[in-house]
Amino acid sequence: MYWLEKRMVQGLGHSSRTVWKRYVACGSRELLERVRMGQKRPGQWRVVLGNACTVLSPSMEKAG
Repeated sequence: MYWLEKRMVQGLGHSSRTVWKRYVACGSRELLERVRMGQKRPGQWRVVLGNACTVLSPSMEKAG
């Protein structure tokens, strides 16, 4: 199971931090890489190997 995640910056100044928000899970890394490359800023996205037992949140938003 692979996840498509987007880099988000929370906070401002010295207290800011980077977090990765998950958008979608898929069994095909190649498919998610194609989706990532189709985003406006592909450098802010990543595809990571995830746990197949993770439950998808109903609050996930539409990517891009």
